[in-house]
Amino acid sequence: MARRRSFCLSLLVLLLCLGGCTSVLEESKTLSELPEIKAGTTCPMSDEQVEESFVATLCFPDSREDRLMRNSRTLTVHNGETRAQVLLSALLAGPQTGEKGEWPEVPGSSRARVEVSGESATVLLPARYRNLEPEMLFTVRYAIAESFLTLPETAYVNVLVGDREEGVDLAGSVPAGTFTHRSQERIGTVYAEYGDIRSREETFSGLVTLYYPSANGRFLLPVIRRVRFDSASPIEYMNSLLQELGKVGDIPGASADFPKPLTFLDEMPEIVRDHLGKDRVMTLVFSAELPAALEAAGISSELWIGMIAQTLLTFVPGVDGLEISIGGEIIRQVPMETREGVVTIDNGLIVRTHFEYLLGASVTGYRRSESEEGLTVFPMVVPAEGAEQAHVLLSALLDAPEAKPIMPEGITGADVLAIRTERQRHVINLSQNFLEGLERMNPEDRRLCVYAMVNTLTGGRKDQVIFFFNGAQAGNMDGLEMRGSFTRATGMIR
Repeated sequence: MARRRSFCLSLLVLLLCLGGCTSVLEESKTLSELPEIKAGTTCPMSDEQVEESFVATLCFPDSREDRLMRNSRTLTVHNGETRAQVLLSALLAGPQTGEKGEWPEVPGSSRARVEVSGESATVLLPARYRNLEPEMLFTVRYAIAESFLTLPETAYVNVLVGDREEGVDLAGSVPAGTFTHRSQERIGTVYAEYGDIRSREETFSGLVTLYYPSANGRFLLPVIRRVRFDSASPIEYMNSLLQELGKVGDIPGASADFPKPLTFLDEMPEIVRDHLGKDRVMTLVFSAELPAALEAAGISSELWIGMIAQTLLTFVPGVDGLEISIGGEIIRQVPMETREGVVTIDNGLIVRTHFEYLLGASVTGYRRSESEEGLTVFPMVVPAEGAEQAHVLLSALLDAPEAKPIMPEGITGADVLAIRTERQRHVINLSQNFLEGLERMNPEDRRLCVYAMVNTLTGGRKDQVIFFFNGAQAGNMDGLEMRGSFTRATGMIR
């Protein structure tokens, strides 16, 4: 009986305790009244890139060892710079104290440049590098290529001199082509391979960077392909590359519908001296039917001529430019459809710099999947110089027709007010208009919208995204907490 009385007393105490817990829960604050979740950073008022460092491998040649010496160095990227630009500047400055290898002294003050599009980089050395002996010039180009190829984002490298291909062998008839990574080999062994191509007088193949119009009709996209040539001669290169441009294939973001160059060629290509007997010029004569074919295909002459110029002048060695005539008239001006103005071609000589501004890059965006329950990827083409800029990527996503179904109504790239890129994250300030549109969406579309932005921005070296709206963070939206930071949602990708 005593045991039963003790059990009842214990049960009563337990019920009283549970009643107290219920009361506490009922009196607790709601989720919206909990202390603010801190973003851990401030809202950006303008685009900004926080200084960051990375470890690069700088390859300097060693003439005694006849090989490249690989040196690790920490480089710093400042606001407005790219890793590629910083790496190139460090290379051309030569080795620091304690580093192995050497770098030739080349008088002059012109700066080198670098174009980056996706996995492809093209380094443009000043013309003064032509003063180096052929083998030393090749060694410099080889060292630059190997240094860039140590970057995880780079798989292919072209190294041009004075905006053109110089040729590698003594006769300058064999192009370096597009470099890919090679194992530790003697520099002399690699250099001799190019001489063997010319001396054998046989067919050979090489990696080439071809340029194709983008599907949105605004840019040129580089495509790397192995091409076979019947002989080591500039005319053979021209013919083979024009033929190769007719083989489009499945290229993300590229157009497959444009007039094929060889179809409209009226005469065989030639390489001649200009009227002053100075420049070596590639000449292409196209038929009068070409303009109508371009119009029917919806391809601008700007993009089509740029495609041919960039492809030929990146590979064919020892030429100073290109002359194109259509229907018997030499092209001296090309109307710009991608921006205001015209491309003016002095003396009819097209050089590579005339169409460099057309370089684009195919990047990955996210839209609703076919199952409508997740996200799937789609290609977006943006200006190459902006492909690593979060503002450019996010604006492209908001403007893309493919992503419109999961974006707030009426939203455009102009609703991206500012983005600060920090070491591991992007901090975004979107408009008040964006926030109000987001609040009106149904919960599923809202979730897809937010993670489409997050996944698009975390496809590279950053893995977090923080959202502000008109200077402040939003709260909880039907279970989607907008405060704090977001990480990549790989589980939503279908």
